[in-house]
Amino acid sequence: MTRCIRFLILGGFIFGGSQDCPGQEAPETFDLSPKPVAGEAWHRDFQAKHLLGLDSLVRQEGDQPPQQVQVRTRLSTDNRMRFVDRFDAVDAGRVQRFRREILESKVSANQDHLQEGASANAIALDGGVESLRMVYTWAPAEQVYGRYYEGSEAREAWLAKMPADLPCVVLLPPGPVALNQKWTIDPLLLRSVLAPSGAPQYQTRKGTDRVLTRTLQMGVAGSLFHCIRGRVSGTVTARLVAVTEDVAQVDVTVEDVRFLADITEFSRANRLKREEEVGIDSTSGKQLLELTGTGTLLWDLNAGRMKSFRFGGRELFRTEIEVTGLGGTYSETVQLSGRLEAVFSNTPAKASKAAPPK
Repeated sequence: MTRCIRFLILGGFIFGGSQDCPGQEAPETFDLSPKPVAGEAWHRDFQAKHLLGLDSLVRQEGDQPPQQVQVRTRLSTDNRMRFVDRFDAVDAGRVQRFRREILESKVSANQDHLQEGASANAIALDGGVESLRMVYTWAPAEQVYGRYYEGSEAREAWLAKMPADLPCVVLLPPGPVALNQKWTIDPLLLRSVLAPSGAPQYQTRKGTDRVLTRTLQMGVAGSLFHCIRGRVSGTVTARLVAVTEDVAQVDVTVEDVRFLADITEFSRANRLKREEEVGIDSTSGKQLLELTGTGTLLWDLNAGRMKSFRFGGRELFRTEIEVTGLGGTYSETVQLSGRLEAVFSNTPAKASKAAPPK
């Protein structure tokens, strides 16, 4: 009897102990929340490279059958945006006021028609906002940042469209996460990490190809700010895949995300002078952007800030415009697709000697 009791007690002890074994402990979680500090300043450096080829160009006049135009074109661009954020006030983990200075905004483009005797069309455009400053102040009632500008009022229309997001915060999970845990992201938030420069109004020079400038301005091989909007489909997910020396690696997957936007007003507002002179106007226009690819976010857990974000994938643009003028109507559908590579980095900047604005 004694031996049986001892066996049962021992067995119960072993069984009870097995419930607390390391394999059944709750997984370790990691806090990826931002940890801004008043007085800090950060350089934000964004670069996006597009390499697109023309898939098709179709024109249809009136009730006539569609005509496939045989043109071979390659369009490559390099978009750069550099700015500095200076934190003036922080409360409860939120930046209450910060200043943003734009150091550089430009795009270099090369269009090659890939035809014998055709010369390449290369342009370099400035965003027109270098050295301008803005101040963002958190408005609790509206849950947005109010802003005012230190610079030309003529630029305010562009500056108002520049996201106030701190780099890559939109990719973070809603709370602490464990290794290999996954969460979803609203596809519209990709604008913050793939178009942090907003929608620059490129400054043209005399002799610049206005058609190519208009193409870049509408987002094709340019800033994706205007393209990431409208009707949305597809999924964006993120997963914490590793933590090494207090740096978290988050992998982001963009799966067949589609943005369908109305560009009628843009087409009308950006007519060429020769189009206006002969009465050519757009009656309707829409643009489709498709994105598929993967990104890697490196996040400093101790400091609570982004180190870098890299994205690589494929993009497709399809633009459909109906035009009237010269006594008739016609429609034009253009599709380009190719590679997109984007890099967003974050490094310390020198503290400003100027007193923070009140």
